[in-house]
Amino acid sequence: MAVNRPKLPLDHPRRAWFDIQGYPPLRVDCSLAFFNDEHRRLLDPARPASRAAWRHRSSSEKRAFRLFLRIDPFLPRDPLGCGKTMADFRVPDVHAIRDLEGLVTFSRELAARHIVYSVAKIT
Repeated sequence: MAVNRPKLPLDHPRRAWFDIQGYPPLRVDCSLAFFNDEHRRLLDPARPASRAAWRHRSSSEKRAFRLFLRIDPFLPRDPLGCGKTMADFRVPDVHAIRDLEGLVTFSRELAARHIVYSVAKIT
């Protein structure tokens, strides 16, 4: 099955670069902060369950664009730098190693090209 990839206009200044790299001129950044749905409901109740929706959406579209996954916000293990953990603030360890491994494995399923994160600023 051939995938129709979008093309930049012939006079676009970056068209040659995209063509040489083999990249479509479209990039999608997806923010998926929580692998564990229980943590998502606790800290971001308005956000829908993302993994199932992205799995379904990406099955046919993942080859038509480059997908970049953002783990945002990333909650630090020692938010104040003094040995206190998130549990000291009555917040579960939502980014436990097993959950981060789950996000990375899931990003592989989606054929994400890159994973970035942004640490939450706790004041």
